[in-house]
Amino acid sequence: MIAAPPDTDLSGVIGSIWMGGYPGSANMASRNLREAWHRYKADVKAILSLRETIERATGARFAKSGSGFKTLCPFHNERTPSFFVQEERGRFKCFGAGCGVNGDVIQFLCDWHGIGFKDALEKAGSLAGLPPPDFAGITSPVTPNAAQSAWSTVLRANHGARAASPGIPQRMQTSASFLGFVPAQIAPPETGKLIHVHDPLLRRNLCIHPTLVHVYRSVDSQISCVILRQDKSDGEKFFLQVKWSENGELSKASPGNWILARFPHDVLRPLYGLEDLPSWIASGGSRILFVEGEKARDAAAKLLPAEHTGTLSLSTMGGGNAVKFSEMRPLFAALESRVISSNNLAIHVWPDADQPLIRPDGKLIDRQAGFAQDIVTSLHAGADEAGFDMQNIGIHRVVPPTGVAKGWDLADALAQGWTERLVLHHIKVSSLPVAGSSMKFEGSRTKPSASGNLGELDVTPGSELVAELKPVQW
Repeated sequence: MIAAPPDTDLSGVIGSIWMGGYPGSANMASRNLREAWHRYKADVKAILSLRETIERATGARFAKSGSGFKTLCPFHNERTPSFFVQEERGRFKCFGAGCGVNGDVIQFLCDWHGIGFKDALEKAGSLAGLPPPDFAGITSPVTPNAAQSAWSTVLRANHGARAASPGIPQRMQTSASFLGFVPAQIAPPETGKLIHVHDPLLRRNLCIHPTLVHVYRSVDSQISCVILRQDKSDGEKFFLQVKWSENGELSKASPGNWILARFPHDVLRPLYGLEDLPSWIASGGSRILFVEGEKARDAAAKLLPAEHTGTLSLSTMGGGNAVKFSEMRPLFAALESRVISSNNLAIHVWPDADQPLIRPDGKLIDRQAGFAQDIVTSLHAGADEAGFDMQNIGIHRVVPPTGVAKGWDLADALAQGWTERLVLHHIKVSSLPVAGSSMKFEGSRTKPSASGNLGELDVTPGSELVAELKPVQW
């Protein structure tokens, strides 16, 4: 989740997206619906940082300029920055000749993705971790004063960290300091089973039947948080991060309950899959594989079991701008304590098969290279904190096979019948070396590579390796 900017005007934020309505009045129900969406927009804009939303979408890097930030306009080609963002007002504007794009975070998403207002608002809500008004399961409204007070508390907490740097804050809290751990006797949520979740920020309750559940655990298998996926009736999906609270918000008689976990700007995000690290070390593992998303990580762990392939499969929490906030220190601390030498370690980053992003100004952004670059940035930060020497570690980016659908990942490979042999072969022949210690996060993205010259795995029908796939739909 992207944290809210400081000094945001909260006068319009009343926090309720409850669809209660009044019985016997269609006009009143319609008006309530419009009001609910209006309140939802105010809530979303209060949470989202406009600058970070633009950075996540475009790959832009802002520089401080007076009371705001500036960068090259992503909507037209220019050499001198003319695109300005005022976080306090939540507004952007390009002063370049013939451009003039301007608006708030919702308008930016409309213009950038070429979508309508409602789609842009729901996309913004997903980034903010707020279910839309038609989200099934919202069971209680919230009072305006309570919501405004909650927002003010969050914004004050984020203000200090945000002021430190327009990039990664210098002082980041550990994920454990924010999440804590779930008591051992508490079972995690299960796919398809009803779970009640309290929203402490808007002081409302949610009833969720998750279609997928991903449980985050520490190196010693303690549960820190859970990701719930909820599919909407229109085919869209929504993700909620929850943690355990012993405050009894849902019922004072209960030992605790699950609550929404919205990460502040200065808190690192945990890695998914760390509970496999001890068995991986015990088996003499030598490869770490980072993939995008929990579902892809679960597939990678099935395709490449740590015990006999020597591969530890991990993923980061969230995509886009959140990757560089990944907490790598527990990984390297465990390696350091077990005297794992960097000479015997290889790290591979396998991004989704995302196509290069063509900006309105005609520039290309290689999103696969960008994901790998952010992983490397987090790796070096975590290694430095743990005192682990990364100098001799080989870091490679795995290029997805040609001819696959946009967004294809190892979860799709598993569904298509890929085998351990296929995956290992593809890693071997389709990896690009990444400069480890010299890799920098700042700077322009590298241009998309000509994938046809990499000697990737041939996964076209009739190839020798595809004969293993039983069955495969191409």
